[in-house]
Amino acid sequence: MKKSRRSARKKKKGNTLRYLTFAIVILAVAGLGVFFYNNQTFDASLLLPLVKKIKGEAPVGSFTATLCFGDEQGEFLIREHRIITSGQTPDKKAEALLQELLKGPLTKGTRTMPLQTRLRGVLFDKGLLTIDFSPDLQKYHPGGSASEILTVYSVVNTLTLNVSEIKQVALLIDGKKIDSIAGHIDCRQPISPRPELTH
Repeated sequence: MKKSRRSARKKKKGNTLRYLTFAIVILAVAGLGVFFYNNQTFDASLLLPLVKKIKGEAPVGSFTATLCFGDEQGEFLIREHRIITSGQTPDKKAEALLQELLKGPLTKGTRTMPLQTRLRGVLFDKGLLTIDFSPDLQKYHPGGSASEILTVYSVVNTLTLNVSEIKQVALLIDGKKIDSIAGHIDCRQPISPRPELTH
């Protein structure tokens, strides 16, 4: 009699677990259905970092970068060191460096580009890196020659300090060539670094 009761309890417990598992699976499938319905432009590539993590693949590569931000007085550039993960080609490294510059300093120093600025793309060819920024770089720039010098050379010096292949930088806004960012620094030609500005 006792054995039959134990057997009945085990059977009941097993059935409960099966029902619970089935319910979780149904809820998960329903949740995914709602997600995909509300996100019809879902990009499957967004799952790649998770897949790589699950597979245990190593990151693409990391390096200690030297970023150039403005000093508190707005007179010269100061260095901030940051570990960055990126691809190993000059354009991929440059893209990662620029994204970090756009975040602004984490310690001391001041931003050199407006917070609203976005990176639209980069192109590397034979020592020249062409950078395409959003129009916000001009629209929200505070102006003034000193501020514009720091903006231009925070970008140029950061890139040439960290990526030996990059010798000069060309700046575009919304895919178009510009005369300057705020009327003071000539951006019509490729710009070479000025290491003396970085302390």
